[in-house]
Amino acid sequence: MACCRINFSKRGRSFLAFILKLLCFIEIIIGTIFITLSCGGVTILLQNMVFEKREMQFAFVVMIFIGIHVIIHNTIGFKIITCCYKKAERKSTRTALQMWIILGINVVLHITVVAILTFRMLSYVFDSLKLSLEKGIKEYLSNPYWRGKMDKLQVNMQCCGISSYLDWHTSTWILHYNALYDSNLSISLKQPEGLFDVPVVPWSCCKIDFPMQCFHDPLQQTLSRHLWEQKNEVILESINTIGCLEIIQKPTKSITVMLLIFGLSAAIVQVTIIITARLLYTSCRNLKLQDNKDGTAPGWIIGPGDLKSS
Repeated sequence: MACCRINFSKRGRSFLAFILKLLCFIEIIIGTIFITLSCGGVTILLQNMVFEKREMQFAFVVMIFIGIHVIIHNTIGFKIITCCYKKAERKSTRTALQMWIILGINVVLHITVVAILTFRMLSYVFDSLKLSLEKGIKEYLSNPYWRGKMDKLQVNMQCCGISSYLDWHTSTWILHYNALYDSNLSISLKQPEGLFDVPVVPWSCCKIDFPMQCFHDPLQQTLSRHLWEQKNEVILESINTIGCLEIIQKPTKSITVMLLIFGLSAAIVQVTIIITARLLYTSCRNLKLQDNKDGTAPGWIIGPGDLKSS
């Protein structure tokens, strides 16, 4: 009993072979896109990430290897398709096709699982990144390690704080600001539980291309303190106001979503290739066994080993 038994003419088998080669070519393109996007994530995106770099880098490197696997697998597919079309009666062709289909199923499983896991891992990475940024702000003045990490991140990505520059105003990091204890503003700025709400951000929040002095610290920039009292717009114009988490999230999500889309597309195309390859091979093999003069022979996905046993 054959599954999906379809009769193909000589022209029909030729068309199947053409479609198969076209699908393999599409898979090679998708594999190339996989590698390009993953390399972009490693070389462009991650070079600016200070926190949680290993997790995302591992995911993108795995994607690179999957892309290489897809390219190699479907390049070999051109040879397999030719053998199925011209030498279907040979035992070596049957063995090669079976191995190629098994590897194709492996490709489908790997692509689907890794793409979905990478997308789901994003929430964990971003939550962990947020906690790291919160710790970096809190220990900015007390710990040189975190100060260096935060300054590097904010300068490289031209961002400030977690969600926005206001994260620096309300964080407990200012408790370690010695200048605050000597300032006449300390009484008015002091909040419940000994915290302070001070419009101070680190120098690394300053815009690189701002043509004037950067206004980021009213406690030290005493001559310009009136700008903060007047809430002058030039203050916000001199610093980066967008949070680092948002800047990191956008490109990372975009690349990961594209990888997920192309990954699932590659899986669907690969399944189509497996089904079409079975139809082509069985039809070409049955033609040799049946020896029809009109060139028509049935093909199927799963069925008897040859036409005579059906």
